[in-house]
Amino acid sequence: MFHRKKRGKQGVYYVYWRENGRQRSKAVSSNLQTVKIFEKQLTERLYAKKNGLTFNNFSFDELCEEYMEYYSKPNKKPRSIVLDKSTIRNFQNLCPEVRKVRHFNDMSVNTYKMRRKSTGVKDSTVNRELGTLKTIFRYFYNNNYSEQDYSSDISFFKVNHKAKDFVLSSEMIKDILEVIKVPYKTAFLLALYAGLRRGEACHLEWNDVDFENSLLNVTEKPHLKWAPKNRTSIRKVPIHSFLKEYLLELKEQAGEKTNFVCFSSSNYKRLDEGVLTSTVTKMKRSLNLPKEFCFHALRHTFVSKMSENGMPSYHISKIIGHSSSTVTEQIYTHLKDTAFFSSIKKLNLNK
Repeated sequence: MFHRKKRGKQGVYYVYWRENGRQRSKAVSSNLQTVKIFEKQLTERLYAKKNGLTFNNFSFDELCEEYMEYYSKPNKKPRSIVLDKSTIRNFQNLCPEVRKVRHFNDMSVNTYKMRRKSTGVKDSTVNRELGTLKTIFRYFYNNNYSEQDYSSDISFFKVNHKAKDFVLSSEMIKDILEVIKVPYKTAFLLALYAGLRRGEACHLEWNDVDFENSLLNVTEKPHLKWAPKNRTSIRKVPIHSFLKEYLLELKEQAGEKTNFVCFSSSNYKRLDEGVLTSTVTKMKRSLNLPKEFCFHALRHTFVSKMSENGMPSYHISKIIGHSSSTVTEQIYTHLKDTAFFSSIKKLNLNK
């Protein structure tokens, strides 16, 4: 079922085994007795997994490693995988008493929630980490490592989403576009005039731009190991005349040197999402923009302006990649009020 091998100057034993059709290995210890204990626990865990038995006496850390290997890495994007690792590390540091799976329950997670909050971390950050812990609960339960799924017992902090209601004024947009340069300007315009998300703008290629039909194609990029946020995010977006004119000039400048729409004018490489975010932060300071300003605010401005000009929420949801107008109204809460008050204006008793 498995074998061990001593490696390195320290004489550390590595244990090798196959699980879920894949080869796995782990550096255990230079102490042979410790290695034998690990092998015994491994045997019990693999037996339980194969026969559908529940054993909640397994090591919490070991099963978190399995979660990363068999759930997080195959199903999540690179950035999300990094965040999952960080969440598990934070939980292990703040709740060292959780050594076995049986110790991992709603009480331990609520303890982590309060301890993490006391370190000064934002509520939204804690909520994201709680979401990861909920997923780990479900993974443990579905694989018979836990007798109970505690995921539904986890409560989140109530977060004020005021930042999502922030809309840039015409003056702010003008000030920003006067100082910003390629490739950041390109990403900004794609958000302001097409409602593209940060990743969608950074991964847009020239073969996604249909100038003849005035459409932008937001689609999967297997060659870049990138995909849109979800299935409904794969869509066609109409190109505004101003944006189309800008992109035509930009394409002429790019020539055959790059296939990326958001490219650096110095080396023609693709604009990185992290670099874009840091640039937005620096710009916020230099232009003394409100603290609510972020790249997402550009997308929100697009949605708000479209709504103000009479576009139905259903059409907006299709353009920005939401599954329904209800989702759009839940995220951009002011759209409900806009539609409500604009509807009463249609009443005309003189006809």
